[in-house]
Amino acid sequence: MIIHLFKKVYLNLDWDISLEEDRIVVSTNQGYGLSNALLDYDYSYPKKLVAYGPSIEYLIGENTEKTEDESVYFEEKITQIGLPKEKFASDYIDFFTKVYEHSEQTGKPLTIHADLDSYMSLIMNYYKIIFPNLDFKSLSRILKSCYYRTTFIKQLNTYTKKSTFTEQKYLGYFYANMLERMSEFEKEYDLISFDSKQKELEEFYDKIKENLSIEYYISSYIYDGSKKEQLKKIVMLMIYRHSEEILEEHVMHFLTAFLRKPFQRKMGLKEYNLDNAEEIFTDPLVEKFLKTSVWRFSEEFERINFSNYTKEDLDEIKATLEKINDCFYGLTEESDLVDLLRFNYSYYLLDNKISDDELQSIINKESETDNEMSMWTAEDQNTINVYLIQEFFDIKNQSKVDSLKPFRLR
Repeated sequence: MIIHLFKKVYLNLDWDISLEEDRIVVSTNQGYGLSNALLDYDYSYPKKLVAYGPSIEYLIGENTEKTEDESVYFEEKITQIGLPKEKFASDYIDFFTKVYEHSEQTGKPLTIHADLDSYMSLIMNYYKIIFPNLDFKSLSRILKSCYYRTTFIKQLNTYTKKSTFTEQKYLGYFYANMLERMSEFEKEYDLISFDSKQKELEEFYDKIKENLSIEYYISSYIYDGSKKEQLKKIVMLMIYRHSEEILEEHVMHFLTAFLRKPFQRKMGLKEYNLDNAEEIFTDPLVEKFLKTSVWRFSEEFERINFSNYTKEDLDEIKATLEKINDCFYGLTEESDLVDLLRFNYSYYLLDNKISDDELQSIINKESETDNEMSMWTAEDQNTINVYLIQEFFDIKNQSKVDSLKPFRLR
């Protein structure tokens, strides 16, 4: 059950550990440091085991002096199975702060792998930090959505050979064990308090508040209009990516087919063959559309610079997209061009900003749309909990926004 915490930091189970990423391992079965010693001599795995231990108690807490007998025992265990010599953090806020600082310093993804007890301890403490009003029932809804999201991704990856039925089976066992112990975890959750650590909590939250998951910006925004600027920032990034994906797909279709005579006739192009193929990039019918592909080959720009375009340019590009769509799929009705409807969001990129009214319009369209497409693409399943977002949208559409209070960020 993968959960995005902040920035490029994730929480995952202890059976899906990759040596190709920075990681923390807190697991009875996997939380030992022997593999890290091997990595010092293996340059094919340049990622770091940041911290490890068989349980949370080995990573979080005060470092106390050991008696002579304890020291001898501990040193023997370090030699035998690679236990950590010192605790990673003094408390949960310190733990998450150090994880954030590592991610900030390296700029690389970091995943915390944990067994059930450590997983629940970490996520319950983390959610207590970012949600001041989250009750255990609401937390359970988040975990349920995460379970189904991960399960369905694993199901999809089974078909693409990136996942196995064994992994799905283990995930099922993990969630079943979690459900069996929910009353135990609820008691633990109710005891968690940061009342004596408010200053440290606020300092940590100030560091991460701009880099949380879009799901919680959406729930906060729907509840009382808060987190508006953070939501705008992420929505802009998603519009960029979605627009680029649409353009990339249609450029690929176009360049694959433009030498075919039936395609040339349908598009209204002049006749092209190998002798004049290079002239396609200056053809006035498609010149602006094809120039959007230049970003793919430029070291200077990672994204299409939409601010270089005018509204008339985008109108022309969209008309070309619709023609290509018609050639390949035979869709002529505007209502049928579902994916291209989302290209309308690209017009917000001309000014490189979204107004308050435009943001509200986007959220309304995404929550009330009559078709199946949304701003999130299939790729987003790997990073966004679309099932939880849909639950928030359903609550909005039922005019029960007061019930989103537990999911409002502090």
